[in-house]
Amino acid sequence: MKNYLIFTAILLTALLLACQQNNENSVEKAIPVKVFTVHPDTLSNYLEISGNLEAQNDAMIFSQVAEELKKISNVKEVSGSFKPQKGDFD
Repeated sequence: MKNYLIFTAILLTALLLACQQNNENSVEKAIPVKVFTVHPDTLSNYLEISGNLEAQNDAMIFSQVAEELKKISNVKEVSGSFKPQKGDFD
């Protein structure tokens, strides 16, 4: 019985010491937060963004013919180099 009382006294003392609040750590720091009210809504299937798009490497491409090609006539299959004749291109 004596051991039981000693054990109970030690247990209660440990319980009381563990439940005490430490005054140094009890200061609460306020953290600012933003609060939003959430409502059900639909999500958009596209994203619209403005800005500039640039390639990492650029290439300048020019045509060798200054005029617009409208029609190719008398196309012949040739081997080697092709030498057009007058009237081949209208």
